[in-house]
Amino acid sequence: HTHECLYLFPDEDGLLQQHERYEEGCVSNPILRRWAQDYDLSQYKGKIFGIDSDDVKSHGLDEVKSLINSTPNVTYVLQGSSENVGLMLDDDPDLFRRNGVRIVCMGGTLEKEHEYNFGLDPVNTRRML
Repeated sequence: HTHECLYLFPDEDGLLQQHERYEEGCVSNPILRRWAQDYDLSQYKGKIFGIDSDDVKSHGLDEVKSLINSTPNVTYVLQGSSENVGLMLDDDPDLFRRNGVRIVCMGGTLEKEHEYNFGLDPVNTRRML
């Protein structure tokens, strides 16, 4: 387990990197939201892929890919970073196109210099769009 910093700051390529203290241009680290810091995961009644499975190789993205491959024309709703889309494209570059997947993502801004969710992973956001 690595230490998480409270802030993220864009590097020279525009990728948000962990940052120990607040500076102009920083955004809060979504992993450390105060509302979730005391959440007791043992109280969660659902399945957590990769944790609840007897197969240690199981991963939530494997389940998503299986669903996409078995459900033509599914809509994939993305909230937050496009990292998982990028990981699935790395594994199978034609996954979404071949299965007629419609991707709906949250993003865009009229008031800021950069969009927060797109700024978390601009490389994979470009690949996705």
